[in-house]
Amino acid sequence: MSGNPLLHESVPKDSSIAFHANLKKQERETLERSKLIIYARIYSLGEKYGIRELKNLSLSEFQKEVEYRWDEEDFIDAVKEVFTSTVDGDRGLRDVIVQAIVDHPDLLDKDQLQDVVKSCGLCFELMMRFRSFKRW
Repeated sequence: MSGNPLLHESVPKDSSIAFHANLKKQERETLERSKLIIYARIYSLGEKYGIRELKNLSLSEFQKEVEYRWDEEDFIDAVKEVFTSTVDGDRGLRDVIVQAIVDHPDLLDKDQLQDVVKSCGLCFELMMRFRSFKRW
């Protein structure tokens, strides 16, 4: 079966084996897409329960994921998650997101991100970050 390394080409496409192999592939893809949200939620749990090591680890993993996923749809979902689940003074994940947008300003052309920016206080943070460059 083309495209799925879990199946040999002799397995019929309509078999239950093929169905389960494709389901597993979909689950892996969903997990990959949602890592940013998972790390953001783990970070919030670290804050809630006072586990600094958990926050630091999830922040580090979040940063790594943002480097590769800043242009994917789940980045926008993660922006929403971070700005609704962390307090204003907690700079960890927020700084990563703001820096990603500063580094990739074309993200602001996306309607979905514009909606998030309008709704969650991100606009002020972006404005202040750009202002720190003394460009205006």
